[in-house]
Amino acid sequence: LRTAPHWAIPRLFRFNSGGNAPLGSSPNSSPNKAPRRSRVTIYSAGWDAAVISNASFRHPLWMAVFLVVGFFLNLSGIPLFDLDEGAFSEATREMLRSGIWSATYLDGEPRYDKPILTYWLQAISVSVIGLNEWGLRLHSALFALAWAAAIYYFCRETLNTRTAKVAVLVFSTVLAITVIGRAATADAVLNCFIALTLFDIYRYSQGWRSKYLYRTWIWLSLGMLTKGPVAAVIPFIVSGLWFASFGQHCRWLGAIMAPRGWLITLVLLLPWLIAIAYQQGAGFFYGFLVEHNLQRFSSTREGHGGQWYYYLLILPLVLLPYSGLLITLLPKWRALWARPYERLLIIWFVVVFILVSASQTQLPHYILYGVTPLIILFAKYRQLCRQQSWQMLFPALFLTLLLGLYFYAHTMRVKMTTPIYMRCWSGLPVISTTPT
Repeated sequence: LRTAPHWAIPRLFRFNSGGNAPLGSSPNSSPNKAPRRSRVTIYSAGWDAAVISNASFRHPLWMAVFLVVGFFLNLSGIPLFDLDEGAFSEATREMLRSGIWSATYLDGEPRYDKPILTYWLQAISVSVIGLNEWGLRLHSALFALAWAAAIYYFCRETLNTRTAKVAVLVFSTVLAITVIGRAATADAVLNCFIALTLFDIYRYSQGWRSKYLYRTWIWLSLGMLTKGPVAAVIPFIVSGLWFASFGQHCRWLGAIMAPRGWLITLVLLLPWLIAIAYQQGAGFFYGFLVEHNLQRFSSTREGHGGQWYYYLLILPLVLLPYSGLLITLLPKWRALWARPYERLLIIWFVVVFILVSASQTQLPHYILYGVTPLIILFAKYRQLCRQQSWQMLFPALFLTLLLGLYFYAHTMRVKMTTPIYMRCWSGLPVISTTPT
């Protein structure tokens, strides 16, 4: 099997045949010398693509095509259908009608489910485009685009341009991502901020530059303004475990205790917290923090219960059509763990998986908080698909499912226009036309 040249590993965390080098140590080799091979015997980035092997797919135009088709094409083709889409959209409509931009209401009653940023984004796009599916969903499509851009620049910086392009193509065709990237909800926004936070945490570890630390605090604060404590809890645990695995817990403590970081958070959050306290009082803080965060984790809410194995069953569906790559990478986790870059990605995914599995309220899209690192791993080790061609079964089945849904939807549309079907749905008695 091919292995990565030693100089291709990120410069701060380098390892050799004897193990991990100390943080900040000088590299043992350089691109000008003969590359040293490591003991890690799995494929690495920088080699020919397998999933997207045709050279034409490496043209930047393909990324634009995939992103437009994945998140913008026919964005308003389907009416609002999900309960959360309806709740977000109606709360935004009432915000625009009432002129109260500091708090949200649903059917005239205070809505404590989420912080304010998503409603602001929806309100701005609706004010420009109009109260329609395009206006209500545009923020998700734009933040899906920003999420893809964050992945691209991070992979290009830490790996190479080809892997970055493949990561974007994978990202824009993952089933669950294309769903939340076209939904009138907060999930695409939150996932974008979580990714930006952890990307800058990695960048900060490569040289301890303050600008990356302060950017981390900005993304974290905006994530909390989008969906609350979850935007801070995930990066907090992931970064803490990752730094501790290298004995750098003191660096981590210094970063989370940085006074300027807390000042950034106060500047971004405090004005809205004061406004919401004035508008809705203590009811918002109890309803949001206790009912919609602590109780959502400790008890089942709104009938969305599950079991500890729920995400074991859901994850392959969420990752379609790339589920086979996850199955291929699992046996190689020890070799991946030996690399600091991959270790961060593994910890990121595992922490999210454990948190959402332990939660008593479970929804399929919760696991998406940990899908970004999997996309990067899929892109970096994409050559494994050549070795195990059975993985192509997953995209084939996914394509079959889509074709089946197309014909089924056509059949259902014809069926729903029949008088008997319409009377059944309206609750009226069905009058038989067959003579007795």
